[in-house]
Amino acid sequence: MKKILILQLIGCLIFTGFILLFNGAGLFNPMTVILIYWTMGLCNVINAKWIITKPIEDIGTHDNLTGLLNREGLNQNIPKYEKHKEYTVIFYDLDNLKKINDCYGHDDGDLILKYATERLRYWEIYGDVYRIGGDEFLVVISNELSKEKLTYLINGFDNSPLNYEFDDDFKCIFSYGYAIKSKSIKKSFDTIMNEADEKMYQMKHKTHHPEVLIGVNNK
Repeated sequence: MKKILILQLIGCLIFTGFILLFNGAGLFNPMTVILIYWTMGLCNVINAKWIITKPIEDIGTHDNLTGLLNREGLNQNIPKYEKHKEYTVIFYDLDNLKKINDCYGHDDGDLILKYATERLRYWEIYGDVYRIGGDEFLVVISNELSKEKLTYLINGFDNSPLNYEFDDDFKCIFSYGYAIKSKSIKKSFDTIMNEADEKMYQMKHKTHHPEVLIGVNNK
C-alpha cells in the first residue's frame, strides 16, 4: 500500500509538471491533456502489474520460507525444459534435518533450510533452483553439461555441515544425484528427475564422502 501511495503521488507530480511545461510553452490544449492523461494511465497499469499482480503470481510459484521456486513453479517450467530437449537435473536432499527438528524444534530446522537456500543459490547463475517439498531441492540447468563440467561445478559447491552452530554428532549435509538429458535421449522430464532422485538416495544410504560425485551418466 505504501508503494502504491508513493507512486500515485509521483504520478500526480509528474502530471502537474507536464501541465505547467506545456502551458508555459504555449502548447496547452485539450488534446495535450488527453495525451498526458492516457500516458499516465498506461504507467499506472504497468505499476499495478509489478506492485500488485506480480507478488500474487510469485506467491503461487515461490516457496514462502526460502523464496525459491516451488513445485508449482517447476510444473510451469517443465514444458520449457522439454522443448529445449537438453538439460541437466540435480536432486538435493538434506540429511538429518528431522533430527534437528526433533532435538531443537522447527524454528531451528527452518534456519537450516535458509542456510541450505543460501548455499543452493550458487546454482542460480547456471539455472533454476527449486524447493519441491520439505528438505528436497532441485536444480535444473537448461543445457546439457558434460560430466567433467558438472563434476567441476558440484565439487565447487559448499557441502560442509549446515548445522555448524549446533554441538551434535550427526551432520546435516546434502545428498545429491544428477541426470543429464541430451537430444539423443527420448525421456520425459519426470523420468530424468526420477533418475536423479534415485541416485540421490543411493548416496544418502551410503557413507558420505561429499567430495565424490555420484550421479547418472546418460551419454
